[in-house]
Amino acid sequence: MAQPTNVSQGRANPLKKVSKELFAHAQEHISRNLPFDRLVAGVHVDNALELFLKFYGVMNNIPGYERKMVPELTKVLEQYVPELVQFGGDLRTFHNIRDGAYHLGQPLDEYNLNWGIETIESFMKQVEQREKQRTSSLPDGGTPYSSSKKSQAERELETAVSLFGQLPPGPTKEQTETVLAHLLKAFEYWLEGGLSSRFREQEISEMSMSEKLDMIKKEISDQVLLDDLRQINNLRNAVMHGRDVRPDQISRRLQTLMHLVKLKSPSEYRTRPSIPLNQTLTGVLVRSKSEVIIANIFTYLGIKYDYEKILRSKIDPDDVRRPDFTITLNGEQFYWEHLSMIGNREYRSAWEKTKKWYEENGYADRLIVSADNPKGNISSEAIVKLAKEQILDRGCMPKDLSPRQYYARIYAWHKTNRNRIFDKLSNRRIDDPYVLCYEELVEVLPRPETATMEDIAFVCREVLSGLMEWAYHERDERGIETAAYAQHILEEFFDGFNGTKAIQSCRSSQLYARNNMSACMERHKSQNKRRT
Repeated sequence: MAQPTNVSQGRANPLKKVSKELFAHAQEHISRNLPFDRLVAGVHVDNALELFLKFYGVMNNIPGYERKMVPELTKVLEQYVPELVQFGGDLRTFHNIRDGAYHLGQPLDEYNLNWGIETIESFMKQVEQREKQRTSSLPDGGTPYSSSKKSQAERELETAVSLFGQLPPGPTKEQTETVLAHLLKAFEYWLEGGLSSRFREQEISEMSMSEKLDMIKKEISDQVLLDDLRQINNLRNAVMHGRDVRPDQISRRLQTLMHLVKLKSPSEYRTRPSIPLNQTLTGVLVRSKSEVIIANIFTYLGIKYDYEKILRSKIDPDDVRRPDFTITLNGEQFYWEHLSMIGNREYRSAWEKTKKWYEENGYADRLIVSADNPKGNISSEAIVKLAKEQILDRGCMPKDLSPRQYYARIYAWHKTNRNRIFDKLSNRRIDDPYVLCYEELVEVLPRPETATMEDIAFVCREVLSGLMEWAYHERDERGIETAAYAQHILEEFFDGFNGTKAIQSCRSSQLYARNNMSACMERHKSQNKRRT
């Protein structure tokens, strides 16, 4: 039996977490014992097996497994996983049963489902027990972070920091290169220390700098850190090719390394699990069970998404975030963030910083936020409702509201955004009659619960051709223009903008005499003439 190499030591085995989460989710469906729920449960346990096998390949550097499904995986890995000799046939049989149910519409009965679950659980348990025994007998390949490499990195970094502090204004190329030499040596020691838990010293010594960096990237999911590591490597390339390096380019990299060398392991830096291990119905790997549910709801609703796609700051392109889901629909992009631990103080603090980043970079109006409840559970019904309201129904006029409810949206927008008229009409004076009349009208707008149909007709006509027309194309948080509400009200509950009923109702409003555009502006013009 061939022996895999480079087995990870000193790290928590994530396989148990994968099977636990997927099997737990499957169990929720099994308890309902309906045909659809049995099908979903079968998909989850089969996906758990596939991910188990693939992660075994990752952990042990076994080639040829990446794009294969369960039948091929069991054959590729058979020479490395002795348990497959016993279980391989049954695992392939269950996969074929699940495959037929999912793709061909064949039933997945309770007996076959329970048999498949018991078989897969037994297989996983035996593999984990054997792996635990095998890895514990291997010679010590190093602590989670080699203490000797850590000490060497710290010494080089201390020297680099000291020399950097002594740099004069406008340092020479030789002076900056001296600092860089120590910084890059600290970086290399740090990389080697991080790899010492996975590779023996001789194997590390035979790697190039690029290979070391590529290997350490597998430990890290934090995009900001990955960008910093690339920038440090870019400094190394600049030196190798004789290019100048500025002190400000060195400063941030020193700060990054000063933080890194304090950690027990490179993976401590990450803010998310390093590898997405939960598979959606479309095969996308995501990080949590809640994200599986959200992604599957998107699929059900026909919403296409990208998972953790990079979003760059409009201020600094090197400052990036990775929204949980990026959704593009009808030319508009939305960024969906799901908060799984909002009850945790540190998590909440980090989220507030992320939220501020969205606001500062002009993405807040396209940000959609969902959250688990305090018990850590997610409501599928709430996710469906949020997706429909914020994405699918965005910009679409609702058809089941009363005139007051439509008017309430016009009312709320103008009460909240009244000062935007000064940005929109920036060429006008603050005492311009149109501006003054608009402000007077907003002050006396009747509240939705007390507005009469006559008042509503008057306001709608002013929105379309009057004192509120400046905001004709302005959209509310639902993506609907204020003018669209006004047009809809006049067409559905009156007889159109120029209809007799609409005009008569408008002129019967208590607002008409003093606040219609013609009368109000004429009054202010007369007052201005008397003043002059």
